[in-house]
Amino acid sequence: MKDTEMVRIKMLRAKHGSPDGYSVVHYEKDTEHDVPESLAKTFVEDDKVAERLDDDAPKAEKVAEKAVKPPKNKAEKVPENKSGA
Repeated sequence: MKDTEMVRIKMLRAKHGSPDGYSVVHYEKDTEHDVPESLAKTFVEDDKVAERLDDDAPKAEKVAEKAVKPPKNKAEKVPENKSGA
């Protein structure tokens, strides 16, 4: 296997993955791992089961997870944002 750039991720849900194309690893929820760029892309962008923790990570994804969703119609009450932001 050729050298690949490693990316730091945090798992949002448990998932199996193969960091080297040969072995299968079980990644537990709420754990952090250094994985190859290709596996990080699969977990973060394709499967949406992890978030990037490195400096190149898009900050918008992390902010969007904490955003308050607007009501579906005007009769519903808007939930209060408790994040302290």
